[in-house]
Amino acid sequence: MKYLILLSTVFIFNVHAVDIKPGLWEMTTDMKVDGKSFNPMEKLQQTMGSLSPEKRKQMMQAMEKSGINLGQKGIKTCMTEEMIQEAKLNISKEGDCTTKVTKRTPKKIVSKYTCKDGSSGTSTVNIKNPKSYTGEMKMKNAKGKVSEMSFRGKFIKSDCGNIKPANV
Repeated sequence: MKYLILLSTVFIFNVHAVDIKPGLWEMTTDMKVDGKSFNPMEKLQQTMGSLSPEKRKQMMQAMEKSGINLGQKGIKTCMTEEMIQEAKLNISKEGDCTTKVTKRTPKKIVSKYTCKDGSSGTSTVNIKNPKSYTGEMKMKNAKGKVSEMSFRGKFIKSDCGNIKPANV
């Protein structure tokens, strides 16, 4: 869960001044933890299904407040024109983690993050066209366990409907 929130935050904070369309986006991921494949969406859906209705509602509200909305295949998020055009953020803080953009062009964003618990990592986002991006994250937790995540984003539509933009 922490990695999904961090991934969403890393991307949302780092989409600034890139060539993508505002609107509703869906991001899908593939992950490896210590070399073993792991489907974070499947695991998250299993976890959500095992929670009491009250806890599930609390978890969904917390994720939605962070701009994370679960879709069937991935995370849905709303990106506004303002979020995309805003170019002043180079360092951002989300909870106990700090992200610093080390390279930014209209087609590529590279960033590093560190968290107070000792975890750290890098992220690269490649903008293929205004309706598509791909990327990867390499992460190490506080105990030294290494994870890799590849992700893909696709534009769904201009209207975000009831999905709110991330609170950035």
